[in-house]
Amino acid sequence: MSSYKNIILILLLSLLFIGCVDKQHQIIDNTSASTLNNKIFEQEDLLILFALEALNQKDYKSAFDLFVSLYNATKKFEYLQKALDIALFNQEYMEIVDLLQANISTHPDKQDGLNFIYALALMNTNQADKSLEIAQNLLIKNKTNQNYILIGNIYLIKQDYQKALDSFTIVYEEQPQNIGLLMIVSDILYKNLNQQKKAIELLDNYISTNGCNVEICERIYTYYMDQNDIDGMISTLQKNYNLMLSLGKKEDALKTLNIIIEMFKLKDVNLALKFVESLPEDGYKSLKLIELYKMINNQEQVLYYFDLLYKQTNQIDVLAQMAIYEFESNTNKKEIFKSVKVKLEKVLETSSNHMYQNYLGYLLIDFDIDYVRGIELVKSAIAQDPENIAYLDSLAWGYYKLQDCKMAYEYMFDIVNKIGLDEPEIKLHWETIKDCKE
Repeated sequence: MSSYKNIILILLLSLLFIGCVDKQHQIIDNTSASTLNNKIFEQEDLLILFALEALNQKDYKSAFDLFVSLYNATKKFEYLQKALDIALFNQEYMEIVDLLQANISTHPDKQDGLNFIYALALMNTNQADKSLEIAQNLLIKNKTNQNYILIGNIYLIKQDYQKALDSFTIVYEEQPQNIGLLMIVSDILYKNLNQQKKAIELLDNYISTNGCNVEICERIYTYYMDQNDIDGMISTLQKNYNLMLSLGKKEDALKTLNIIIEMFKLKDVNLALKFVESLPEDGYKSLKLIELYKMINNQEQVLYYFDLLYKQTNQIDVLAQMAIYEFESNTNKKEIFKSVKVKLEKVLETSSNHMYQNYLGYLLIDFDIDYVRGIELVKSAIAQDPENIAYLDSLAWGYYKLQDCKMAYEYMFDIVNKIGLDEPEIKLHWETIKDCKE
């Protein structure tokens, strides 16, 4: 029951004859001037003002009590309506039961609406049988959507899932775009009636026609994951992707495409590669192929698509990431160093990104190419990120290479005090620098 309750209450309350169950100001505004002017007892107008002020202060308990007092003194329906509004707004269902038990017959012209609220309150106070009896009588007189939804909810509480499904389906067939009803119907089919295939087909048909609403997609993914049916997930996503493209919703299509690729990756990275390779040639395709070829350690293809992506986008960050990947993935660092250096030098002609500054600076130091420039680059990086341990380690290593043991030791001593010797490179530098002699 709990997974349906919030959705169903929203559906029910949205259909009530009282139009202000969820808006405080509507509750206030609906008290008309005619009510104020048509006094039955001397202090009526004063109590109305007190009640409205209590609402304005969000003191709903006092407002409710005042409207009940006004109703008991006058039997005016407007006051009963206001009291019910407030109780519904605060989900005080026992208050509603107590209020209506004695007063429904007082307003025969409003009896159906009051009985609906009475049945709703009984349903929420564990009186399902009595609630069902009232709801069934309402349905005999008026086969409205709100009555079918109410009865469907009562049957859910009674765990009569087939009758609940029958009631909700009648409304859903009239309102096929009603996502709340679709979620309820599919959940009953899947979780309670062991009709998983039918539940999935219902959601899949909606997606094929309307696209992948977030709630619907999350629900069908849950079903597919429960059945470990990745193929089903991919099929649904592809339908949604094609629909979004046909509607010109490129951003939504791209989000769906990302999920499709992730689903293929869960199944088999080679299937993901095959799918991505079938996409149109653009930067998105190149980026995704870089990610996938990294997963299978195909360095040649990663570098190829990095190069292609750089040509497609002319983004300097792509060139920088290409250089870093080229260096990190190659076992022969000295052999690849020159190529990496050229790329990073080009990057830093137009970029002041501190990560790239430190990366090239450290390489210039570590490969004994240019200690002075290496230290300058590292200092520029530190100026932007003064507490970065990696940058400070680079600087200490640079001073060591310049044989400035005092400065190197000071920086490394501070680093070790802060983070210890768990990092292999930090430990190696410390062991080297602590024995350095001027």
